[in-house]
Amino acid sequence: PREYKHSISGPRIVQVNDNRVTPLCIHVIILLSTFLIAILQYIPKALLGGMFLFMGIASLNGNQFMDRVKLMVMDSAVLDDSDTALAEVPRRKIWFYTAIQLICLAVLWAVKQTVIAISFPIFI
Repeated sequence: PREYKHSISGPRIVQVNDNRVTPLCIHVIILLSTFLIAILQYIPKALLGGMFLFMGIASLNGNQFMDRVKLMVMDSAVLDDSDTALAEVPRRKIWFYTAIQLICLAVLWAVKQTVIAISFPIFI
């Protein structure tokens, strides 16, 4: 977290506390999982698939992209402009931006289905 000191010209950052413990713990767990492959192979793939599916669906709630996709298909009479960004940004601009994101997502998925998918991270 950042600490701010307020002055006449506005807030000024005084100190930034960096957290390096969490990434270290994550990498240690990844390293340990390489030694536990013999044990991890007994976990059914259906269990892992179901767990990742649940985590993915659970993370969609509150995702801004998914909220904007829902806005595209909702009736405008149902929307409450005070609860969304619609109060500040015109709806047409939000739809245009979301449409561009949907097109990019479709292109990424289409490339993933081809033989160049393995080299795709190089292009990014």
